[in-house]
Amino acid sequence: MVSDDWPARQRILASSGILVMGRKSQELIQELEDLQPLIQAARASGVKILDSRTISELLSITAPASVSPNPAESTITQQVTLPNPDSHSSMGRTVAPSEALELAPPPRPHGLEHYNLADFPMHATDVDSEIEIHFDITGNSVTEGKMSDMRSCFTDRLKRIRSMMISANSLPRRPTSASEAWRNRQRHSSRDYEVTMVGLATEMRWAKSKNLMFVVEDETAQVRCIVKPPSEASEVHPALDGLMDDDVVGVSGYFLVGEGDPIFFVQDIHLPPLGIHSKSMAGQDQAVSAAFLSDTHVGSMTFLGPQWDKMITWFNSDPLARTIKYFVLSGDGVDGVGIYPGQDRHLSIKDLFHQYSELARLLEALPDWV
Repeated sequence: MVSDDWPARQRILASSGILVMGRKSQELIQELEDLQPLIQAARASGVKILDSRTISELLSITAPASVSPNPAESTITQQVTLPNPDSHSSMGRTVAPSEALELAPPPRPHGLEHYNLADFPMHATDVDSEIEIHFDITGNSVTEGKMSDMRSCFTDRLKRIRSMMISANSLPRRPTSASEAWRNRQRHSSRDYEVTMVGLATEMRWAKSKNLMFVVEDETAQVRCIVKPPSEASEVHPALDGLMDDDVVGVSGYFLVGEGDPIFFVQDIHLPPLGIHSKSMAGQDQAVSAAFLSDTHVGSMTFLGPQWDKMITWFNSDPLARTIKYFVLSGDGVDGVGIYPGQDRHLSIKDLFHQYSELARLLEALPDWV
C-alpha cells in the first residue's frame, strides 16, 4: 500500500525528470530507504519513465552503498547502467560518479538598477489586509461540464461582448446575424451594400496572397471571410497580426459572389472596446507588494515540488518578501480529476478533495504576514 509520504518521494523523482507509472511501481519505491541510487541509475541509463519492471532492473545494477570509516564523509560509487539499446552486448556501461541534484539558491538581485530595497520602505506587517469579495461561486455553480454547458458559455460571452460593442458605437451599423447576411448575400455583394456581422473568429490561416482567411460564427451560421491588409496597416492590425481562436470580432464588408462558393470580403475588422481603467498609486501608508502565481497543478506527477519549496524558502528568508502582503493564485491550483481521458495515469493524488487539502497544506508554509 502506498504510504502518506509518497507525494514527497514523487516530487523528488519529478524534480529529476522521472515519472512513475502504476501503483506497483509506487509500492516498490516506497520500500527504498534512499532514492538516490535509483535516480542515478535511471539518469545514467537514460530512463525517464519507471514501471515495476524497469525499477527492478535498475535496482539490480545499483552498487550497494559501502560503509564509510568516517560518517561525515559521503560515499560516491561508480554507477552501472542498463545495456545500451543500440549495442548488441548485454553488458552495461560504467559512467562517472554522480551526486544528488541540489537546487541553486534563490537569486538575490539587491542593488541592481531596476531593483532596490530602499524602494520598499514598508513591511507587510505594517498594514492591515483589505480584501473585498465581489462574487463567490461556492455553492452557486449549476454546470456539469457537458458540451451544452460549453456552448452556453460561449454563446453568453458572444451576446455580452456584442452588446458592449453596440453600446460603445464600435460598429458602423447595427449588426446582422450571419444566417440573415448569408441569405441576402446577393443583395450585399458590393461596396454600396455592405453589411456588418459580429461573431467568434475561428480557422485562421494566411493564403498564398498573404490575405488573412478565417470563419466568423454566431448563434445562427458560419461565414467564410477574407481580409486584405490595408496598405498603411500597422504591424498589430488583425490582417497582419492575426486573430485568436474564439476572439469576438465585428466584420464589415460584402460578399464576393461568383462561380465558386461565395466568400465575405472584409473591409474592416472591429474589435471590442477596451475599458478605461484608472490606476491609483497606493499611499505612503499602504506601500506594500503583491505576488502572483498560477498553474501549480497540485496533484499532478509533474507538480514542481522542489521549486515550490524553493519559493517558500524565499518567502521566509528574503528581505523583499517581507514587503509582500498579498499572494494571488490566479488559477489551476490543483490538477483536477477527470479533465481528460487517462488523466489518472498522470496523477499522484487522485481525489479532488485531497488535492485541495494538499494545496492548503502547502500554503500553510507561507509566512503569516502574507
